[in-house]
Amino acid sequence: MARIPIKDIRRLELEKAAYDAINAYGFTGLALEKVAQQAGTVKGTIHHYFQNKEDLMESAARHANREFSQIALERIKAAKSSSERLWSIVALNLSPQFFEPFLTRAYVVILANGIRYKGVLRIYDATHARSVSNLAFALRSLAKREDVKPIANTIWTMIEGAWLLQATRKHNIAGATLAQLADYLSRAVPSFDSSVIGALDHFPEGSSPSNNRT
Repeated sequence: MARIPIKDIRRLELEKAAYDAINAYGFTGLALEKVAQQAGTVKGTIHHYFQNKEDLMESAARHANREFSQIALERIKAAKSSSERLWSIVALNLSPQFFEPFLTRAYVVILANGIRYKGVLRIYDATHARSVSNLAFALRSLAKREDVKPIANTIWTMIEGAWLLQATRKHNIAGATLAQLADYLSRAVPSFDSSVIGALDHFPEGSSPSNNRT
């Protein structure tokens, strides 16, 4: 098996440091000294690996996307049914591992400032397209063909909306959002097996959508 070059490993470490710095300090976390502090190195090292602030922001977004994609793929492969596959995607996007106020704020910071940067927007567009595609794939055997894409888009819009709203809230809204999504699926996708809800994840604040099944 080919070994990963040291320079590539270091680049990945600094990408994570840039993401962590944004989480800790907001947009000011993209200052070279903040990233260097997070990485335990000096500013000269950051200059060596990143050309400018746009490069830093794109790298932070790439790290977040890569981490999430890996876990999502593992869950999709482990799913035993279309319903489980569908809910695993939904639940992961609102899981404690990712759906925390400080992480959602970092997401909004990167996205808002990334409007000026084509690289960040490319990552966002790719993430959006892949997420809708994953949802649509799970829905193919659960909904009518003509309904698959609209339902997938609606689910993703609800998830995106929750991320934006969470960035402005101190309390976690994951449980309430999952309950709303579960209710939507029970109405929009009658063949969806609601027994998978609550079996895949633990929902905070006693707001498991299993309490709202129809």
